[in-house]
Amino acid sequence: MPVPRLFEASNEPREQWVHVVATLLSLGGPETRTALIEELSGEALPGADALLVFEQRPLRGSDGLLADIIARGAGWTLAIQSTLAFDADEEARLAATHDALSEVYDKVILVAITPDRKPSPAVQRAASGDRDVRHRSWLRVRDWVQERPERGKAQGTDLLL
Repeated sequence: MPVPRLFEASNEPREQWVHVVATLLSLGGPETRTALIEELSGEALPGADALLVFEQRPLRGSDGLLADIIARGAGWTLAIQSTLAFDADEEARLAATHDALSEVYDKVILVAITPDRKPSPAVQRAASGDRDVRHRSWLRVRDWVQERPERGKAQGTDLLL
């Protein structure tokens, strides 16, 4: 009789990095969650210590579009779309993600994580109009994940990662 799989690890580096960020958001302690949400969004969001986190979430009304991470807090939704390609043309995917989430939730913040140090033209175009699209560099996120346990009072999950 075959043994059921409890989880499946991806061999794609981008998905592995996304999984680390999603794991920190879902299993980290309240201080870690709050600090990581503030780092990603650029602002302190209420109720960031008690999140509902989804990874690789299909979006309603879109044909096969997946959000890498969706974190739901008290009155806000933070979504993450990422790429490991420099200066990638992600405008359509970012706009479609933000628009699909805006139909369902009130305050939507979409964070584009790319290897670029500054927002690419595609990210800037996706942020036009009413869309709240922000940029973070994978280097900054990686440094935050690696340095966080040394910043003080880290808990078991943080030390494990």
